[in-house]
Amino acid sequence: MKYRIVFLIGCLCLGVTFGQEKREWERRIERSEFPDSALELLAPYLEGAKKIKFYLERDQDKRSFEVKLKKRRLRYSIEFDQHGVLEDVEVRIREVDIPNESFEAIRSDLGQRFSTYRIRKIQQQYPNTKANPQEILKKAFQNLLIPELNYEIIMAGKETKRYQTYEFLYNAEGGFLQKRIVRPINKDHVLY
Repeated sequence: MKYRIVFLIGCLCLGVTFGQEKREWERRIERSEFPDSALELLAPYLEGAKKIKFYLERDQDKRSFEVKLKKRRLRYSIEFDQHGVLEDVEVRIREVDIPNESFEAIRSDLGQRFSTYRIRKIQQQYPNTKANPQEILKKAFQNLLIPELNYEIIMAGKETKRYQTYEFLYNAEGGFLQKRIVRPINKDHVLY
């Protein structure tokens, strides 16, 4: 009985550890492979956009579709589930685009977690909170600061002796929501 309990606790710890890792890959696809319902929703926002690229994205437990584009000097990443339902819109931003109080809270949290760290990428995330997807897209393309907004930060941090890449998610006020280790994709072939 004692060994069963130890085994169950060990399995639970492993599940928590693997649940906090981000292993995903994306493959570029043709526009015709993208869900039609998502293309209809995106149609007004693709006008005047540059560098439009369509992707199929997979991670440990889900499959989704993503379109990346550049419009009015901003880089957008719009993600849909496999049925064409909007999941979120991400806009790449810089540190100065985050309100001072929120960014100070984020920096304070990262400073407590790491001896040194380097921010590589910041995205403003407009999650689909079961609201009207048209409204979410409108707010994202107007770059509005709304209470439902999240900040996704990709960074390298040094906890002990070496750097590790992480993805952090913070709410609009800079409150911590999630931390995941970003693992590189294992490539079985050499890229030239």
